[in-house]
Amino acid sequence: MCRPPARSCFLSLGLRSFLDGGLHAPFGVLVTRDDDVMLPDVGPRIVVLPLSSALLLA
Repeated sequence: MCRPPARSCFLSLGLRSFLDGGLHAPFGVLVTRDDDVMLPDVGPRIVVLPLSSALLLA
């Protein structure tokens, strides 16, 4: 199911369960520290955004 990095996989599973739970949010944002994080099974409702890009938006 999830491959390394294990922490990112755990966070994406937690975010997915939060979205599918009682909240029913349209999407979630997963901010990563590195620019080249590959999460193969994130899903269409989770947007992976590097921290450097998030800081440019602020």
